[in-house]
Amino acid sequence: MPTIRKKNGSNNLTITQEGYSYFSEELDIVGHVFSRSRVEVAGRVSGDVTANTVELASTARVRGDVKARELTIDGNLTGSFVAEKATLRKNARILADFEYGDLSVEAGAVIDGHATRLVSWSGDDESGCYIPEGSMVSY
Repeated sequence: MPTIRKKNGSNNLTITQEGYSYFSEELDIVGHVFSRSRVEVAGRVSGDVTANTVELASTARVRGDVKARELTIDGNLTGSFVAEKATLRKNARILADFEYGDLSVEAGAVIDGHATRLVSWSGDDESGCYIPEGSMVSY
């Protein structure tokens, strides 16, 4: 059973489940999502998503900043992302500046933004997520 809690009286929600969190196509989230494990989004998120592994399904629509050690996008992202390993699938529609360590792009993916290859990583931050040194995204 997922745990849902507000952080410090803000509108930001922390939604976690040990090992895996799934946001279905019917779910619209307004606020930030944080998990120490894996998050799969098939619905809509208006806010930032931070997790060790993030997967945006072909039906996903995210407007915000995404931080992940491993990121797979097959849906739409408007904002920015930072990922040690990023995979953009054929249905990906990216309107974002992004930073990556390793990037894989399938034929058919559409990218409109500035890409920067990361040289070094600072290691785990207090969230338990692997965040690159000098990343352009903050939370």
